[in-house]
Amino acid sequence: MQIILRSSCIWMALVATACGDTSSTPDAVPSGGAGSSSTQHDASPITHDDAAISSTGAGGSDQTGVDASVESAVVTTTDAAGIEAGEAGKVTASCAGGAYPLCLDFESGKVDAPWTAPNNANAKVEEGNAAHGRYAMHLSNLHSHPTLFLHAAQMPGIKDVLWGRFYLYMDPGAPVGHGALVRAFDMQTNWYEVGFETNSYLGNWHVLPGGVPERYMRSKFNIPKKAWACVEFNFDGATPDMAKVWSDGTAVMFDDIAKTPTIMKTVQFTTFDIGIVFYHGTSLTSYDGDTAPFITDEWLDDIALDTKRIGCL
Repeated sequence: MQIILRSSCIWMALVATACGDTSSTPDAVPSGGAGSSSTQHDASPITHDDAAISSTGAGGSDQTGVDASVESAVVTTTDAAGIEAGEAGKVTASCAGGAYPLCLDFESGKVDAPWTAPNNANAKVEEGNAAHGRYAMHLSNLHSHPTLFLHAAQMPGIKDVLWGRFYLYMDPGAPVGHGALVRAFDMQTNWYEVGFETNSYLGNWHVLPGGVPERYMRSKFNIPKKAWACVEFNFDGATPDMAKVWSDGTAVMFDDIAKTPTIMKTVQFTTFDIGIVFYHGTSLTSYDGDTAPFITDEWLDDIALDTKRIGCL
């Protein structure tokens, strides 16, 4: 075959000035959004009796017809917001450019300072299921009721108003019982919370010591099952006001709100946790029990904190 090709090339040289190969670069694939829409469902009021908790933080593609000697390259560009777009237009580094006081996108393959990861084999930065890019934080074996939080011991540039954004994936879904996903502590060791209850988002404000009384805010806004959701939140400790939560850009409406206690003014947010803790069971159908189906895994990606709304990627 090599002899035939070479002879053909010599023959073509007699009737043309050159004989050679040309190649073209494949067009980029437009990017697609992550997350999915949530739905509302009815739920009966549930008695709240959370256990006391501590404020201590836990710690490329094949190309048919292209010569094998030609290597394809992925071109990386950076947009005006400092977000790098890589192969197939996917966001690969949502923390690029240092746009936020605290940010963690896991694209280094690890938990970067000033964040610290829980010292637990069930908390790992892994490939295979990221909202964007290559890596995400994987919290596993959740049926065993672990407390797994990424922790930021300082919140530079943030005082008494906190906006946040993260991507959340719960497998096979969120439990019926109450648990926490996000905790932001202030100098008085009171804390705001974004959590879950009745398979839905929950907002909360706790008083320490002991975490009770609490100003819980229940919703009927389902957390997506086995799908990425962009979760945004606002803790306004300056006003002060109740927690506000958005899921994929839609405001979560709280329809069962405790009347007391009065939310205290925040002097300074001091530490931040994101991950999971269970105050009740892990079951998706039973409040206090662990009847199957129950949550087994949670993934987190593209975490950012700021003094103003950040928005989804």
